[in-house]
Amino acid sequence: ITERHRADLVIKRVLKRKHDSISGKLYKLLFFVYYIIFLKKKIYIRLDEIYEKKIINNMPKVKVDDINSESCIDMIRKMDFDAVLVFGVSILGKEWLDIDKPIINVHLGIAPKYRGRFCWFWPIIYKDYGSIGVTCHFITDKVDEGEIVLQRYLDERVAIGSNFIDIFVNIIELSYGAISELLNLNKPVSTKKQETFELPNKVFYEPGIDDYIRFVKNLDN
Repeated sequence: ITERHRADLVIKRVLKRKHDSISGKLYKLLFFVYYIIFLKKKIYIRLDEIYEKKIINNMPKVKVDDINSESCIDMIRKMDFDAVLVFGVSILGKEWLDIDKPIINVHLGIAPKYRGRFCWFWPIIYKDYGSIGVTCHFITDKVDEGEIVLQRYLDERVAIGSNFIDIFVNIIELSYGAISELLNLNKPVSTKKQETFELPNKVFYEPGIDDYIRFVKNLDN
């Protein structure tokens, strides 16, 4: 299951978040506008090229406007399936815990070290280049803290000197490979032990335009 990430819902989510200051919300909206104008089309062209080559192209897929909507939850409860993979969605609500099937989140980040949204982005802000990757984990009542099924890392040499589009596309391709591994029961699933890194115990959210500028500078350095 994936989300469409409609512009109006993204804006609503940013404005609704209480812990952000007014300036913080403005910076996030500015980054969103920048993303739509300068980045989105280029990213989607690249993603279309790799999507057709992956096994997930043959998977049953559902795309929804709001992963936590009542209609989405009801639809999932009525479907006949062995397990659900959620990919590129908002933070799941508590209603998902009541679904009596295994639910695996394909998290675009190294969890539980980086939890929340844009978790492939924030390691570069912290210059933690070795912690860019993908985690497949079971969902729990805590954000991105469920039991890890599979974890894959992006070679930090790919990140340094790169750019937003290239890193994002590489992360998506890495996630497609992880999903393919989950579907191939003949392949062993391995994980990498978490390294110690000093970070505040928090959930990360969308970046602002100020964060994006810092992101670009850190890659150049």
